[in-house]
Amino acid sequence: MLAELEVSTERPLLVPILSSLLGDIFYRVEAYEAAVEHYERYTTIGSAHSTNYSSQASELYRLAKIHEGKLNRPARAGHFYRRLATEYSNSQMAFYALEKAIEYKKITRDEVRDLRLGGVTEEILDELFAGVEGETN
Repeated sequence: MLAELEVSTERPLLVPILSSLLGDIFYRVEAYEAAVEHYERYTTIGSAHSTNYSSQASELYRLAKIHEGKLNRPARAGHFYRRLATEYSNSQMAFYALEKAIEYKKITRDEVRDLRLGGVTEEILDELFAGVEGETN
């Protein structure tokens, strides 16, 4: 019967919640690769509508930090920082994520400008991109 259940982003059932719990278990036993697999499932099958906005933002942040600090994959961390900054720009972690995405060259000045983030002026953009040579995606 369980094999017949159709799971999708429109109908995630309990998959996002179970994925998050499994990710937590694997993280606690330092099985970071397995933790990442489950956290990523949470962010792909779940959405801000089927779970909630802050949970999705937190999982993206967690993924970025694991790739950055535990797995030494800065480029992959940058990917998740970019997603957090662009998909959850109202999150309290968004500006930090934006800075990290810029640091890892995962977002360009024009893309940041297109986000139309409140308070981000051209002067702030200059400051954010000051240390970044050759902006790329």
